[in-house]
Amino acid sequence: MVYLLTILFYLVVLFAIGLHLTKRLKKKEDFLVAGRRLTAPVLVGTLLASWIGSGDIFSVSDLSYNHGFASLIGSSGGWLGIIIVFFIAGRVRTFGQFTVPDIMEARYNKWARILTTGVTIIAYVTIVSYQFRGGGWVLEIISGGKIPVETGIIIIAVFVLSLIHI
Repeated sequence: MVYLLTILFYLVVLFAIGLHLTKRLKKKEDFLVAGRRLTAPVLVGTLLASWIGSGDIFSVSDLSYNHGFASLIGSSGGWLGIIIVFFIAGRVRTFGQFTVPDIMEARYNKWARILTTGVTIIAYVTIVSYQFRGGGWVLEIISGGKIPVETGIIIIAVFVLSLIHI
């Protein structure tokens, strides 16, 4: 029960912080790219917090335990992506766009944007679905089975959706 209350307290704090910080949003750029004002350490922390999710907690840790060092190959796409972004970030920023589909349209045409948008939607629906499921598992575990996974998924989904719509 203590774990459940701790997580509930954490979620309430996150919601309060989100509610407070929405007052600072003046334009689209403030919301989408933090007004382009993040320092390198804050940006790195933000990216890590975004990339490390239930897939890492449940799958990658299991693979690492069972297969050792060889399991790092599965994560190599993330590392390579970070290295590539380091070298192209300056050029990408000159486009003055906010999303990958925006950049693709600026660089190529509207069809590249449409294709990229479709791929992005499929990818993020998949990612969000396993994040919600992971959240449901965590709630089931910390509640000692009193909250079924399905109910946990709904709780997490409602919280996340309400947080992004404040």
